[in-house]
Amino acid sequence: MRYSICPESRRILDELDHLRTEARTLLDAASPGAREEWEKLESRFPSDLEIRRGLIAISKPELHEMRSKVRRFRDILATGPRSPQVEGRFDGHLGAVEARAAEPDPN
Repeated sequence: MRYSICPESRRILDELDHLRTEARTLLDAASPGAREEWEKLESRFPSDLEIRRGLIAISKPELHEMRSKVRRFRDILATGPRSPQVEGRFDGHLGAVEARAAEPDPN
């Protein structure tokens, strides 16, 4: 199913684009698992072509949920310690985001 982009959806898409940019800058400090989970989440974003055509495969409620997940993912990466890597997990369909600082290596 395709959904028309209304003004509210457009604002959310613009914010998602901004959040995506912020999150990408933080991925270098993230664990490989967190980066993999980010790729899964990011793959759900509407494509540029869909946006240009004005029809996306994500409903407005799903956009709200996606924005929330991306904010949390970005915030977790941003507040995590820089020296230990950040590990994260969420289910591939906009599920709950979990992230934590990796346990320091005792050696």
